[in-house]
Formats: sequence, C-alpha cells, structure tokens
Amino acid sequence: MTSGVKCTDQVKDICKEMRVVKSDADQQKRIRLVLFKIEDSCIDVSRCVCEEELVKDGKDGFSCFQEMMVEGECCYILYDCHFDTKECRNKEELVFLTWCSDGASIKNKMCYAASKDAIKKCVGSIKHNLEMTEKVDCVNRAMFAEKLGKGIISLEGVSC
Repeated sequence: MTSGVKCTDQVKDICKEMRVVKSDADQQKRIRLVLFKIEDSCIDVSRCVCEEELVKDGKDGFSCFQEMMVEGECCYILYDCHFDTKECRNKEELVFLTWCSDGASIKNKMCYAASKDAIKKCVGSIKHNLEMTEKVDCVNRAMFAEKLGKGIISLEGVSC
C-alpha cells in the first residue's frame, strides 16, 4: 500500500546526517530528535532538536521524545537514543517511531500507515523500528528500554 507521498530533500539530508556521525562533528550541534509530519502530500521536517537545545532547556532526549507524541495526532520520529547496557557503556542507536495516536482521525492514521515506506527509504536500515498508539507504551524509561531490547540499564544517563 503506497500513498504517493514523497519525502522532501531536507528529510533525506537530515536522515543521512543522523546515520553517519562524523568523529570531528561538534557534539552540541548533533541532531538528537527529528519530528516528521505529512503536509501537502510531502513528508517534511516539523521539528529538529540538537544536543545544544536539550541542554539549554534542561531536558534529555527521552523526555523531549515523549513530548513529541501529541495525543490526537500522527507523526514519525527519528530519535538518536543514548543508553548503557550491562555489557556496553555509552551506546547510541537510532530509533524510528511511527506515532498514530488512538485519538487521531482514521484518515490521518491511514495516510501515515500508507506513507511509512517512503520515509523508511530515507531513514535506511535501523535496528529499532517501533509503532505506538498510546503514550502508556513508553510512559517511563524502563518500559521504553524494554521495547529496545534486553540488558539496558540506563537511558539518557538515567537508571531504568
């Protein structure tokens, strides 16, 4: 099922930038979260959050990620998730989320479901591909960490 919706060049560029992090890149300018929305038959960047903004606002990636899931709406989120496991400290992996709130209109849900393949082509191969309809699915770090896999002991520097 396809919708004919295409990704803008900005979406393609940001996805590429998040997949390939250069060692000499300024960590404060590093993109941590991107909110994508469908508007005018295009998937486009609605909000982009870098590390510098998180620090300035006194937030971490997970709390900002939770705020992006608005009740009654749909969106896609690409999240550069930082966590520690029992075996490895300071692990970073991209998480792609399709958020279709239970309160969103059927038409909106169908549009996002039908357009998911278009953005997945831009995002590329990602280990964590989640679909959520209720915020209760990630109400706390431990629940979200469980969705990512076993052995996660902290998420964004906070113990699970």
